[in-house]
Amino acid sequence: MAVAARAYRAGLRAGLRARLETAPVPRVFGLRRDTSILFWAWFLWGIGAGLWSYLWPVYLARLGADAVEVGVVVGVGSLVATLVYLPGGLVAQLGHHKWQLVVAHALATLATASFGLAGEWWHVVPGVMCANLVALFSPAINSFITQAADDEGVPVPSIYTAIGAAQFATMTVSPPVGGWIAGQYGMAALFPLVGLAYGASVAMMSLRRSRPAPGAPGPGAPVHGDPAASRQ
Repeated sequence: MAVAARAYRAGLRAGLRARLETAPVPRVFGLRRDTSILFWAWFLWGIGAGLWSYLWPVYLARLGADAVEVGVVVGVGSLVATLVYLPGGLVAQLGHHKWQLVVAHALATLATASFGLAGEWWHVVPGVMCANLVALFSPAINSFITQAADDEGVPVPSIYTAIGAAQFATMTVSPPVGGWIAGQYGMAALFPLVGLAYGASVAMMSLRRSRPAPGAPGPGAPVHGDPAASRQ
C-alpha cells in the first residue's frame, strides 16, 4: 500500500509538472516559449517592485525611523546579501536551477508582503534579511537565464536586454500608482498588492521547462561525456 501511495503521489506530481511546463505562453519580440516566460516573469516582478521600492525610505520614516535607522535597515539587507552570495556558486552546483529560481522569488514575495504588518521600523528587519537571502541563489538564476537563452537559440545579451526592459518599463508606471495608493489608503496597503504581483511572477517562473538533473538525461539529451550534458 505504501509503495502504491508513493507511486500515486509521484504520478500526480509528474502530471502537474507536465501541465505547467506545456501551458501556452504569449510570445514576445520573437522569443520562444521559455524565454518569453522569463520576459513576462520579470514584467510582473517590475510591477510589484515599482509599487513600493521607491517609497521604501518614506515608509520606514512613517514607522518612526530616522535617517540613521533607515540606513541601518538598508545596510543589514546588503550585509546579508553579501554574506550569502559567497557560497552561492556551491548552491548553483546542486542543480535544479528552475526550482532555485522559484524558491528564491517565493521567499522574497513572502518577505516583502510581510512589511505591511510592521508597526515599528525595526519590525521589518527580519523580512529584509529574508528577502536578501535571494542572493544565495543569484549564480543559479544567472545560469538558468543563460541556459534558457542557449536552449532556444537566443543571444544571451538579447534575453538580458528583454527581461531588463520588461522590468524597468513597468517600474516607470507603477511608482506613481503606488504613491497614489499610499496617499489614499496608507503605505501598508501597498504590500498585499505587491504580494499579488510577485506571486503572479513566481507562478509564471514555474511554467518554464525543467532540465534533467545531471546523470538523468531526458530525450534528446547530449551524449554521455558532452560537457553540455551536465549543465543545468
